Amino acid sequence: MFSYVSIREQPIGNFRIKIQFLSSDIFPMESSNFRKLTIPKKVDVQSPEIFALLKAAPIYTKNATVSAEKVTSPKAVTTILSSGYVETANIVQVGEWVVTNPDGEQYILSDSKFHQRYAPTELESVWKARGSIRAVKNPYNQEIEILAPWGTPQLGEKDCWIAVSLDDDGQMVEADRYIIESNAFAHTYAKDNSF
Repeated sequence: MFSYVSIREQPIGNFRIKIQFLSSDIFPMESSNFRKLTIPKKVDVQSPEIFALLKAAPIYTKNATVSAEKVTSPKAVTTILSSGYVETANIVQVGEWVVTNPDGEQYILSDSKFHQRYAPTELESVWKARGSIRAVKNPYNQEIEILAPWGTPQLGEKDCWIAVSLDDDGQMVEADRYIIESNAFAHTYAKDNSF
């Protein structure tokens, strides 16, 4: 049996994680309460390997609506997935948008990118996605870390998807490659058979 002894914060990249130190014979705890700490594989999403995978990948369209708020004062936004996994953290600036997916995942978009990707609905603060992506399931079968288009690291679990936005002509937007969590992908994207 293991017991909680202390917690220490440890920097890893741009994030700080809490490490729990354990010893036996104090308070019994289930080992299932602890997640094994792994160091993610750093992946260059601009590499020829990822380019080839995305070029051959199916096209998907986002089929869910989102809520969104245009920011009037800077604030921190941490993207926490439904599994509790911290995907990325950033500061949203005045004039940018905080988008919230149906499962609660939040992310930041510039004003121009937001209006390229979303159209208003008849409901206030509810937006419908437009445009398409190509996406491929994480080929490494382990947690990964990429440099996201917004300039900070983005972490993905071993079952995440690597995606690239498509322009109006169906061509990949080279600088716009990012990670989508597996559950979010399953609940918000559908294969687009019109291409």
